[in-house]
Order: sequence, then C-alpha cells, then structure tokens
Amino acid sequence: MRRALIETLAIFVTSLSVRLLIFYPTFIQGGDLGQFATFVREIHIAGWIPAANVLYFPGTAYIYPPLLFLIVNSLNALFHPAFAPHLVMAELLAVAATASSLTASIIYYAARNNKSALKNLIIGAVAVFFMPDLYGLSWGGDPFIFGEFLFIALLYTLSKRSISGWTWILWSSIAAVLLALSHDLTWFFSMLAFLVLLIYDATRKDLNLILRELMPFFSALVVGLIWWLPRIRFVYDAFFVTESSGYGSYIPLSTAGSYLMVFIPFALSVIAIAFYTLYKSDIRLSKVKWDPFIIALVASLIFIPFIFKSTTLGGRIMYYTIILGTIVVLRLFSATSGPVLKRAATGKGRNSASRLAIAILLGVVLVAVPFQAGIAAGSVSHYKSGYYQYDAQLLAWGEKNLSNGIVIAPNIGNYISSVDGVPVIVYGNFLVGGSQIDLRNAATYIVMNPANQTSANYIHEYGIKYIVVTQEFLASQASSGYFPSGMYKEVFSDKYYVVEQYTGG
Repeated sequence: MRRALIETLAIFVTSLSVRLLIFYPTFIQGGDLGQFATFVREIHIAGWIPAANVLYFPGTAYIYPPLLFLIVNSLNALFHPAFAPHLVMAELLAVAATASSLTASIIYYAARNNKSALKNLIIGAVAVFFMPDLYGLSWGGDPFIFGEFLFIALLYTLSKRSISGWTWILWSSIAAVLLALSHDLTWFFSMLAFLVLLIYDATRKDLNLILRELMPFFSALVVGLIWWLPRIRFVYDAFFVTESSGYGSYIPLSTAGSYLMVFIPFALSVIAIAFYTLYKSDIRLSKVKWDPFIIALVASLIFIPFIFKSTTLGGRIMYYTIILGTIVVLRLFSATSGPVLKRAATGKGRNSASRLAIAILLGVVLVAVPFQAGIAAGSVSHYKSGYYQYDAQLLAWGEKNLSNGIVIAPNIGNYISSVDGVPVIVYGNFLVGGSQIDLRNAATYIVMNPANQTSANYIHEYGIKYIVVTQEFLASQASSGYFPSGMYKEVFSDKYYVVEQYTGG
C-alpha cells in the first residue's frame, strides 16, 4: 500500500510538472480562458454568484456552474486584495492542471500492478501524457477537466459499492454534488451513467445495493436541478436553436475527421495496449467484471455518432469514451497474467511473437508520448493566432482607454472583459443558448454592415461604443474606408487588431 501511494504521488508530481511546462512561461491558455476569467470577475463584482452578467454579454443570465470560478475567486482574494486578471488566468490553469493530474493519479492507482514495474511504467506513461486533458488545457477547457476529475473520482468511489458501510456512499455523494456544480455536460452524462448502473444492478436483483446507490444519485440530481431549472430556457435553446447538441443537419465527414485526428497518437498507444492484453490473455465477456467504469463506457458509446452532428457534443462525449476506455484497457492490461517480459512456455515461436508484441507495445507508447506533448503545445499556439489571437498590447491599451460603453470584438473580447473589466459582446463565437444569441447576432450584423441604418439602431439599442476587428478581416474587404469616417474613428491599431470608436452620424 505504501509503495502504491508513493508511486501515485510521483505520477501526480510528474503529471503536474508536464502540464505546467507546456504552458511556460506565459501560463496563458487559448480559446475559452478569457471567458472563464470573466466569469470569475463577475463573481468578484457581485460578491457571490450573480443572477446576470455585467461584463460577458451584459444583461444575460449567469449560466456556467460556478464551483471552479468560486474556488479561483477565493484564491485570487487570498493572494491579491483586488481582482488581478492575469493571476486569475494562471490560477485557472493551475487548478485545471492539478485536477488533470489527480485524474492521472486515479488512472494509475486504479490500474497499477503489484508485481510488474514495467507494466506500471507503461500505465504511468499513458496516465501522465493523458491526451484528452493535454488537448483540453490547450484551449482553456478548465471546467470540463475539473468536472472530469470529479466524475472519475465518483466512478472510483462507486467501484467500492460492494463494500459494506457508509464510507463509499459519503464520498460518492460529495463527488456527485461537486460535479453537479462544476460542468454542465459532465453532470448530464454522469446522470446517464448512473441510470445505466442502477439498471445493471437491478438486473442482479440487489435491492440493498440499489438503495445505497440512490443517495449519491439523488444528491447529484437535486443539486443539478436546483441550478438548471431556473435556466431551462438556456437548455432548450442549446438543443433546438443553436444545434450545439447535434439537432439539425450532419456536418461534413472532413470536419469530424479533423477533430478525431487530434487523438490518433493517444488512441494508437491505448489500442496497442489493448491488443497486447488480448494476445496475452483469454478474456471472455462473461468473465469481465462490469464495474462502474465499464458501465459508464457503455453509456458513452450511445452518443459517439453525434460526432457527425456536432463536434461540440460529439467531441465531448468522445472525451468520456477515451477517458473511460483508457481506464478499462489499462486495468485489463494490468490484470493479464505475468509481467510483460515473462517468457511464454509454449515454444520458440511463441517467444518470438511475445517479444514482437512487447516491442510494438513499447514502441507505440514511446513514440506516442512525445508526439502527444507536441500536439498539445501546437494546439496552444493555434489558440493564440488568427481569430483566437492573444494581443497583450491591445489589452494594455484597453485598460486605459476602453470605458463608458459596450465593446464588440472577436475572441479577444473574452480577454478584454476579463483583463480590462469592460462589458463585451463577442461576435462569431460559439454560443449554446439564451439571450446571448440575440446580442451576438446584432454584433455580427454591425461588423458586416457598419454603415447600415440597422447597425446604427443596434448600436444605440445596446449602448455599443467600440468595435474590434482583426487586421485580417479588414484586409479581406474589397474597399477602403470600411468603417466610414463620419460614423467611426480609428483609435487603436497594431499588427493584429483595429479598434473603431462609434462617433455617431
């Protein structure tokens, strides 16, 4: 037990170091990070969870489950008396990286082998370079990663449900409640996995076990409904209005394929381990213990086809499939008889085949690990360029000059609201429901038709004062003077962005 804990601690430290080094020295993630830092700022301004935003799509309902942002706001208050945006961004990364490393630790601890150091080395390498988390960190998927840790912790505690007593029930209930307040889709999926687990135990006619499982199930259900029922319109819009959940037409195979390609190196290492496991053992479905990890894996497979309906929903569900599939494969790999380098006792041909299988397994893992780290680092660069370009010069200018009106901007607007503390409507961004859609559509219309009377009406209706566009967008317009001088005045320009101030007319 002591050795297992020491090894697990080493996995945690190594995993955390790898994740932080990928983002060194700026600790600025891409994509959604600015938005989540703004949510922390909204809590800071309100002093608690606000009913409506004042910065992020001002006037819209505060939607995101608040636990991560409450934690980071508390950390900011601990280290800084006022709101410090870049400190908050670093804290969001640190908390998410810590949660990811705890997930890696659970994966290792749940799968490690007591007798084979080489097996543990392979399991540890897969856990430390856990591709879904490395990729998620690159685009600022911090709430998802935080919720994922609580979900894996919940499944681990549920795997102890055959043990008598209340300890596993207590820990499962705590993990389930925290999960309900951490990430929306992970909570939705956990409820599905819980239902499948209850149905499975019902088929075994274990009424006592089902009654005990109902405590964490209803704990998560009640807390989740308390948060989401007042926001049911948001859920409705997310499904039927924006098509974010896969309602609507199919997306091109190439779009889904490009998303899937990100995970190929990691998937190859897991597949290699799975084939080695099948080669070394006689696994029969009837003999496999259907623990919560396998049951949740089956639940995730239901939604895999959604990758061709929505990269958002399909991609996130695929995360769960990869996470759970990895854990299941590693646990089966660990349980195969004998160490990896044990010689087979059935002849020379068998020995050669065994050595070949081992070489392929180690080769795939050793090649995949640095490749995965490279993809994660490359993804960080992607989410700091083009539409997602992070521009410190613009943010520094905005702290001194953006005031007395709403700003509309591309993705940099997420950082403008968090760093500069001014209300921002982000156009062209992914939205999932609620009144944000109307604001986003109005902002997009203004950018595409700046001299139009309808645009002027929108500007007055929403109190818009500044418009931020990329230099790439302006260069793509056929004519000069895209923003007419009688209505707008250029107040900032660098190699990435231009800021136009609305002057009337």
